[in-house]
Amino acid sequence: MRTLTAATYAFDFMAREFCGGFNQLSGSVMMIRRDVLERVGGFGTSITEDWELTLKLYEHGYRVVYDGSVKVPCESPSTLGRFIRQQCRWAEGHTRNFRRYLWRILRQKGLPLKTKLDFLLVGAIFLQSVLFLTGEGLVLIDIICGFSWQLIIPPPISLGLFFYVGAAYPLSMFIGLLNEGALEESYIIGALVLSYLIVPFISWASIRGLLLNRGRFDRTYKTGRITRELPGIMAYPSPSSKRKPSISSTTSGLSFS
Repeated sequence: MRTLTAATYAFDFMAREFCGGFNQLSGSVMMIRRDVLERVGGFGTSITEDWELTLKLYEHGYRVVYDGSVKVPCESPSTLGRFIRQQCRWAEGHTRNFRRYLWRILRQKGLPLKTKLDFLLVGAIFLQSVLFLTGEGLVLIDIICGFSWQLIIPPPISLGLFFYVGAAYPLSMFIGLLNEGALEESYIIGALVLSYLIVPFISWASIRGLLLNRGRFDRTYKTGRITRELPGIMAYPSPSSKRKPSISSTTSGLSFS
């Protein structure tokens, strides 16, 4: 979990802020003025309420700023099953809100073109799992039936995409851990294996978000312990939690409007 969150908060979010991309609020820590929150209609009923609020802000002409210098300790799901359910909830709710707000954001006149293009990338992020499974299925058909897809995807493009995808994700994990000074906690290989294992679940959840208008909210029970203390921050375990932690991490960053 530490490695996965580092790739997101200490690399992806920082890069988007630097390039003027489509930043999103993080449920872990955020700041927003009360008058702005009331003006956009507050939090909705989405199963990914922070992402929905992000879209509301951009729809009303606001933008989200990411400050990677702010760090906050946070808990992680207490079991692998709960982690998978959490990821599925994120994938379904994220994709559903992307579908709902797609044209509203693209029609926003004050939003730069590069931010709109990045919004398409961010919004469709979980749908990449569907494309991945589709591609793997085509490869399997090629192996079993001997059918060649070279006319559909030229070899130079397919080879380039293979090396790009193969290197980009682990490299983002490494840079994220490096930015956070946590290379000693690097579990890049384990994080990659976990990412591939949950692809079918994420894919199914993304399709649900794309086709269905309502989803189920499953509460994610956490470990009740912060296993990595940050300098100057006092971390207290949850008094009501007696579960032994199985997964833990620290999230960095602050998003505000």
